[in-house]
Amino acid sequence: MRAEKFCLNCRELIKGRSDKKFCGDHCRSNYNYNQTGADDLNFVRNVNRTLRRNRNILKALNKKGRTKVPKKSLSDRGFNFCYHTNILETAQRNRYYFCYEMGYLTLDDHEVLLISRELMSAK
Repeated sequence: MRAEKFCLNCRELIKGRSDKKFCGDHCRSNYNYNQTGADDLNFVRNVNRTLRRNRNILKALNKKGRTKVPKKSLSDRGFNFCYHTNILETAQRNRYYFCYEMGYLTLDDHEVLLISRELMSAK
């Protein structure tokens, strides 16, 4: 008589082959998904989603490649100032924050200058 085996995911009794580890495809898939660090993947997905949203907002407001806009217009569209891909500091100590190729420079508490990376490289 063989020993009873239980599913590694749901702990249900397994019927069938002696080398089975899961009661079905759903449990096998769920178990492996949870083993791959799904929480880490979700964190990365959320950060990437925020970065893409920021980039899309900058691109939508910056049709000419260089535009001044009220800071509030970014916030009203859901822009998150905590997320960016890199910072470029100029010789004049200006800090441009970029979300991929789209960036901004905070001019004062109420206004920002939007710029594209292409325009920065042309200088």
